[in-house]
Amino acid sequence: MHSFLKRQNLEYAIIVVNQTKGEIFNRGKLSNIGYVEGVKLYDWDCFVFHDVDLLPENSRNIYTCSDNPIHLTAAIDLSNYKLPYYTIMGGAVVFTKAQFLKINGYSNNYWSYGGEDDDLTGSCRFYILQKTFEMWHEDGLSNLDYEVVHNEKLQLYVNLVVRLKEKESIAILEGRKDYEKYKRCAKLVNFLKKLIHQIIPTFRQIFLK
Repeated sequence: MHSFLKRQNLEYAIIVVNQTKGEIFNRGKLSNIGYVEGVKLYDWDCFVFHDVDLLPENSRNIYTCSDNPIHLTAAIDLSNYKLPYYTIMGGAVVFTKAQFLKINGYSNNYWSYGGEDDDLTGSCRFYILQKTFEMWHEDGLSNLDYEVVHNEKLQLYVNLVVRLKEKESIAILEGRKDYEKYKRCAKLVNFLKKLIHQIIPTFRQIFLK
């Protein structure tokens, strides 16, 4: 990544956020933490939230901000360089500081893999709680709770290890009156995502042969 970013003459820092062992994975919360800890280092005006297992193949894939958020990984090798579905917002996404603050960041409530990226698109909050504006302000950067266990500034990147406070966060979520509805919808979203990922490659093989 360093050689790629240097060719674009960017002033940047890479922050790797790891969670402590024993807690359920939460990509949305890790992304929010990356943002919060990042602004402590410098007053950045552009943020790229990037999966660690993806790398750019072409230098013309510009890692800069625009008037609107940018989905950098709309075409990747694993999906034959085609969108698995049109509302996908995972992989690598670019936001200005103002854009990310405006949407209150990622949802902190998607424990396990998947959902937080689609929530960001349009977003799942419309369907999950039917209280869009209320949840939009309550769930994200505004209620982010975590503990930094390790913070090491290495030569090539900043290595963070954080405790996500899974038990405390889920206890608060379970206290909501509409928690069961939320949980059912979250499971449905994850199921549909997995189904789409399984079906679409098969259809492409059939129709593109």
